[in-house]
Amino acid sequence: MVVDAALRTVLRAGVRPDMVCTIDPESPDRFFENLDVTDLAWCCNRITRPWVLEHCAKRVYYYGFFEKRWNQILDENMEYPFPDIPSGGCVSATAFAVMGSVYMNKIMGVDNPKVGLLNVGAEEEKGRELEQETYALLKNSTLNFTGNVEARNAALGEVDVVVTDGFTGNIYLKTVEGMGKFMKASLKKIFFRNLGTKIGAMFTMKGIKEISKQMDYRETGGSPLLGTAKPVLKAHGSSDALAFKNAVRQAKDFVERNVIAEMEKVLSENTEG
Repeated sequence: MVVDAALRTVLRAGVRPDMVCTIDPESPDRFFENLDVTDLAWCCNRITRPWVLEHCAKRVYYYGFFEKRWNQILDENMEYPFPDIPSGGCVSATAFAVMGSVYMNKIMGVDNPKVGLLNVGAEEEKGRELEQETYALLKNSTLNFTGNVEARNAALGEVDVVVTDGFTGNIYLKTVEGMGKFMKASLKKIFFRNLGTKIGAMFTMKGIKEISKQMDYRETGGSPLLGTAKPVLKAHGSSDALAFKNAVRQAKDFVERNVIAEMEKVLSENTEG
Protein backbone atom coordinates (compact mmCIF):
# COMPACT_ATOMS: atom_id res chain seq x y z
CA MET A 1 0.00 0.00 0.00
CA VAL A 2 1.25 3.51 -0.79
CA VAL A 3 -0.14 7.04 -0.49
CA ASP A 4 -0.57 9.02 -3.70
CA ALA A 5 2.31 11.46 -3.17
CA ALA A 6 4.83 8.58 -2.94
CA LEU A 7 3.47 6.60 -5.89
CA ARG A 8 5.99 7.81 -8.49
CA THR A 9 8.98 6.90 -6.31
CA VAL A 10 7.58 3.46 -5.53
CA LEU A 11 6.89 2.65 -9.19
CA ARG A 12 10.37 3.79 -10.21
CA ALA A 13 11.75 1.29 -7.71
CA GLY A 14 9.88 -1.47 -9.56
CA VAL A 15 7.23 -2.01 -6.88
CA ARG A 16 3.56 -2.32 -7.90
CA PRO A 17 1.51 -1.54 -4.78
CA ASP A 18 -1.63 -3.54 -3.99
CA MET A 19 -3.52 -0.36 -3.24
CA VAL A 20 -3.01 3.40 -3.50
CA CYS A 21 -4.62 5.53 -0.79
CA THR A 22 -5.59 8.98 -2.01
CA ILE A 23 -5.41 11.03 1.17
CA ASP A 24 -5.78 14.34 -0.69
CA PRO A 25 -8.88 14.63 -2.89
CA GLU A 26 -7.18 17.52 -4.68
CA SER A 27 -4.04 15.55 -5.52
CA PRO A 28 -2.23 17.45 -8.31
CA ASP A 29 -1.67 15.98 -11.77
CA ARG A 30 2.09 15.93 -11.20
CA PHE A 31 1.61 12.97 -8.84
CA PHE A 32 0.41 10.84 -11.75
CA GLU A 33 1.81 12.29 -15.00
CA ASN A 34 3.18 9.64 -17.37
CA LEU A 35 2.39 6.83 -14.94
CA ASP A 36 0.58 3.63 -15.85
CA VAL A 37 -1.93 3.20 -13.02
CA THR A 38 -4.57 1.23 -14.91
CA ASP A 39 -3.92 -1.95 -12.93
CA LEU A 40 -3.96 -0.34 -9.49
CA ALA A 41 -6.75 -0.29 -6.93
CA TRP A 42 -7.43 3.07 -5.35
CA CYS A 43 -8.85 3.94 -1.97
CA CYS A 44 -10.66 7.19 -2.79
CA ASN A 45 -12.93 9.78 -1.25
CA ARG A 46 -16.18 10.65 -3.04
CA ILE A 47 -14.73 14.04 -3.99
CA THR A 48 -11.45 12.68 -5.32
CA ARG A 49 -10.58 14.33 -8.62
CA PRO A 50 -12.17 12.68 -11.69
CA TRP A 51 -8.74 12.27 -13.33
CA VAL A 52 -7.78 9.71 -10.69
CA LEU A 53 -11.05 7.81 -10.92
CA GLU A 54 -10.90 7.63 -14.73
CA HIS A 55 -7.45 6.02 -14.79
CA CYS A 56 -7.53 3.50 -11.95
CA ALA A 57 -8.62 -0.13 -12.31
CA LYS A 58 -10.71 -0.35 -9.18
CA ARG A 59 -12.25 2.27 -6.94
CA VAL A 60 -12.75 1.68 -3.24
CA TYR A 61 -14.55 4.52 -1.54
CA TYR A 62 -14.30 5.69 2.02
CA TYR A 63 -16.52 8.14 3.83
CA GLY A 64 -15.51 10.81 6.33
CA PHE A 65 -11.98 10.57 7.65
CA PHE A 66 -9.94 7.86 6.02
CA GLU A 67 -8.31 6.52 9.19
CA LYS A 68 -11.69 5.08 10.22
CA ARG A 69 -12.03 3.01 7.07
CA TRP A 70 -8.59 1.97 5.84
CA ASN A 71 -8.31 -1.26 7.77
CA GLN A 72 -11.84 -2.34 6.90
CA ILE A 73 -11.34 -1.46 3.21
CA LEU A 74 -8.11 -3.42 3.01
CA ASP A 75 -9.62 -6.47 4.70
CA GLU A 76 -12.61 -6.40 2.34
CA ASN A 77 -10.68 -5.89 -0.88
CA MET A 78 -7.39 -7.73 -0.46
CA GLU A 79 -6.89 -11.48 -0.58
CA TYR A 80 -5.02 -11.50 2.70
CA PRO A 81 -5.70 -9.86 6.07
CA PHE A 82 -3.99 -6.56 6.71
CA PRO A 83 -2.63 -5.52 10.11
CA ASP A 84 -4.21 -2.55 11.87
CA ILE A 85 -2.87 0.76 10.59
CA PRO A 86 -3.20 3.47 13.25
CA SER A 87 -2.56 6.34 10.86
CA GLY A 88 -4.19 9.44 9.48
CA GLY A 89 -6.37 12.22 10.80
CA CYS A 90 -6.63 12.72 14.54
CA VAL A 91 -4.28 9.83 15.36
CA SER A 92 -1.33 11.15 13.36
CA ALA A 93 -2.05 14.70 14.50
CA THR A 94 -1.66 13.56 18.08
CA ALA A 95 1.57 11.74 17.26
CA PHE A 96 3.01 14.89 15.71
CA ALA A 97 1.93 16.86 18.78
CA VAL A 98 4.02 14.49 20.89
CA MET A 99 7.04 14.74 18.61
CA GLY A 100 6.70 18.51 18.32
CA SER A 101 6.63 18.79 22.10
CA VAL A 102 9.80 16.71 22.45
CA TYR A 103 11.48 18.79 19.71
CA MET A 104 10.69 22.06 21.50
CA ASN A 105 12.01 20.67 24.75
CA LYS A 106 15.18 18.98 23.52
CA ILE A 107 16.22 21.31 20.68
CA MET A 108 14.69 24.68 21.56
CA GLY A 109 15.13 24.33 25.32
CA VAL A 110 11.49 24.96 26.30
CA ASP A 111 10.48 23.33 29.58
CA ASN A 112 7.08 21.60 29.49
CA PRO A 113 6.06 23.08 26.09
CA LYS A 114 2.49 24.31 25.76
CA VAL A 115 0.57 22.49 23.01
CA GLY A 116 -2.38 24.10 21.24
CA LEU A 117 -4.77 22.83 18.57
CA LEU A 118 -5.22 25.35 15.73
CA ASN A 119 -8.91 26.09 15.42
CA VAL A 120 -11.46 28.78 14.57
CA GLY A 121 -12.23 29.41 18.24
CA ALA A 122 -11.01 28.59 21.73
CA GLU A 123 -14.12 26.64 22.80
CA GLU A 124 -13.75 22.86 23.02
CA GLU A 125 -16.66 22.16 20.66
CA LYS A 126 -15.25 24.31 17.84
CA GLY A 127 -14.03 22.90 14.52
CA ARG A 128 -14.72 19.96 12.27
CA GLU A 129 -14.92 16.34 13.35
CA LEU A 130 -11.15 16.09 12.86
CA GLU A 131 -10.43 18.91 15.32
CA GLN A 132 -12.97 17.68 17.85
CA GLU A 133 -11.58 14.13 17.89
CA THR A 134 -8.00 15.42 18.02
CA TYR A 135 -8.95 17.66 20.94
CA ALA A 136 -10.21 14.65 22.89
CA LEU A 137 -7.03 12.68 22.26
CA LEU A 138 -4.76 15.59 23.22
CA LYS A 139 -6.82 16.30 26.32
CA ASN A 140 -6.21 12.74 27.53
CA SER A 141 -2.50 12.72 26.65
CA THR A 142 0.48 13.37 28.91
CA LEU A 143 1.26 16.58 27.01
CA ASN A 144 0.82 20.10 28.38
CA PHE A 145 -2.25 20.64 26.21
CA THR A 146 -3.79 24.10 26.70
CA GLY A 147 -6.75 23.67 24.34
CA ASN A 148 -7.69 25.28 21.06
CA VAL A 149 -5.69 28.26 19.82
CA GLU A 150 -6.73 30.75 17.15
CA ALA A 151 -4.27 31.66 14.42
CA ARG A 152 -3.70 35.21 15.69
CA ASN A 153 -2.83 33.95 19.17
CA ALA A 154 -0.60 31.19 17.83
CA ALA A 155 1.40 33.82 15.94
CA LEU A 156 1.74 35.82 19.18
CA GLY A 157 3.36 32.84 20.93
CA GLU A 158 0.46 31.76 23.12
CA VAL A 159 1.61 28.14 22.66
CA ASP A 160 4.93 26.49 21.87
CA VAL A 161 3.55 23.72 19.63
CA VAL A 162 0.73 24.29 17.13
CA VAL A 163 -1.11 21.12 16.05
CA THR A 164 -3.07 21.11 12.80
CA ASP A 165 -3.65 19.14 9.60
CA GLY A 166 -1.24 19.58 6.68
CA PHE A 167 -3.54 21.67 4.50
CA THR A 168 -4.45 24.19 7.20
CA GLY A 169 -0.90 24.26 8.52
CA ASN A 170 0.55 25.04 5.11
CA ILE A 171 -1.79 28.02 4.73
CA TYR A 172 -0.98 29.24 8.25
CA LEU A 173 2.80 29.01 7.76
CA LYS A 174 2.78 30.76 4.39
CA THR A 175 0.53 33.50 5.74
CA VAL A 176 2.94 34.13 8.61
CA GLU A 177 5.88 34.07 6.20
CA GLY A 178 4.14 36.55 3.91
CA MET A 179 3.30 38.88 6.79
CA GLY A 180 6.93 38.81 7.88
CA LYS A 181 8.10 39.84 4.44
CA PHE A 182 5.41 42.52 4.28
CA MET A 183 6.46 44.01 7.63
CA LYS A 184 10.13 43.97 6.65
CA ALA A 185 9.41 45.74 3.34
CA SER A 186 7.11 48.25 5.05
CA LEU A 187 9.69 49.18 7.70
CA LYS A 188 12.36 49.58 5.05
CA LYS A 189 10.09 51.88 3.04
CA ILE A 190 9.26 53.98 6.11
CA PHE A 191 12.82 54.34 7.40
CA PHE A 192 14.29 55.26 4.02
CA ARG A 193 11.61 57.80 3.10
CA ASN A 194 13.71 60.91 3.84
CA LEU A 195 16.72 62.16 5.76
CA GLY A 196 14.80 62.41 9.04
CA THR A 197 13.56 58.82 8.92
CA LYS A 198 17.03 57.60 7.94
CA ILE A 199 18.49 59.28 11.02
CA GLY A 200 15.76 57.68 13.12
CA ALA A 201 16.61 54.30 11.64
CA MET A 202 20.19 54.64 12.86
CA PHE A 203 18.98 54.68 16.49
CA THR A 204 16.66 51.72 16.07
CA MET A 205 18.79 49.58 13.74
CA LYS A 206 19.94 47.20 16.49
CA GLY A 207 16.37 46.31 17.41
CA ILE A 208 15.37 45.99 13.76
CA LYS A 209 18.23 43.57 13.14
CA GLU A 210 17.19 41.46 16.14
CA ILE A 211 13.64 41.19 14.82
CA SER A 212 14.92 40.40 11.33
CA LYS A 213 17.14 37.65 12.74
CA GLN A 214 14.18 36.07 14.56
CA MET A 215 12.25 35.92 11.28
CA ASP A 216 15.16 34.67 9.16
CA TYR A 217 14.72 30.98 8.22
CA ARG A 218 18.49 30.69 7.79
CA GLU A 219 18.94 31.01 11.56
CA THR A 220 17.02 27.73 11.97
CA GLY A 221 18.59 26.05 8.96
CA GLY A 222 15.92 23.49 8.23
CA SER A 223 12.81 21.70 9.42
CA PRO A 224 13.10 18.22 10.94
CA LEU A 225 11.08 15.40 9.37
CA LEU A 226 9.53 14.04 12.54
CA GLY A 227 8.76 10.34 12.77
CA THR A 228 11.88 9.03 11.04
CA ALA A 229 14.22 6.49 12.63
CA LYS A 230 17.22 8.77 12.06
CA PRO A 231 17.53 12.57 12.10
CA VAL A 232 16.46 14.09 8.76
CA LEU A 233 16.56 17.88 8.24
CA LYS A 234 14.85 19.49 5.25
CA ALA A 235 16.60 22.69 4.20
CA HIS A 236 14.98 25.45 2.15
CA GLY A 237 15.57 25.22 -1.60
CA SER A 238 17.28 28.63 -1.58
CA SER A 239 19.50 27.90 1.43
CA ASP A 240 22.89 29.60 1.58
CA ALA A 241 25.99 28.77 3.66
CA LEU A 242 24.46 30.13 6.88
CA ALA A 243 21.29 28.06 6.47
CA PHE A 244 23.24 24.87 5.76
CA LYS A 245 25.50 25.49 8.74
CA ASN A 246 22.49 25.74 11.05
CA ALA A 247 20.86 22.70 9.45
CA VAL A 248 23.98 20.69 10.24
CA ARG A 249 23.96 22.12 13.77
CA GLN A 250 20.37 20.94 14.24
CA ALA A 251 21.24 17.44 13.03
CA LYS A 252 24.16 17.38 15.48
CA ASP A 253 21.88 18.47 18.33
CA PHE A 254 19.36 15.75 17.40
CA VAL A 255 22.01 13.08 17.81
CA GLU A 256 23.72 14.46 20.92
CA ARG A 257 20.44 15.07 22.77
CA ASN A 258 18.98 11.69 21.82
CA VAL A 259 15.81 13.29 20.44
CA ILE A 260 14.60 10.26 18.44
CA ALA A 261 14.75 7.94 21.45
CA GLU A 262 12.88 10.48 23.58
CA MET A 263 10.17 10.79 20.93
CA GLU A 264 9.75 7.03 20.85
CA LYS A 265 9.49 6.96 24.65
CA VAL A 266 6.84 9.69 24.87
CA LEU A 267 4.90 8.23 21.92
CA SER A 268 4.83 4.89 23.72
CA GLU A 269 3.50 6.56 26.88
CA ASN A 270 0.68 8.15 24.89
CA THR A 271 -0.35 5.05 22.92
CA GLU A 272 -0.45 2.41 25.65
CA GLY A 273 -3.77 0.60 25.79
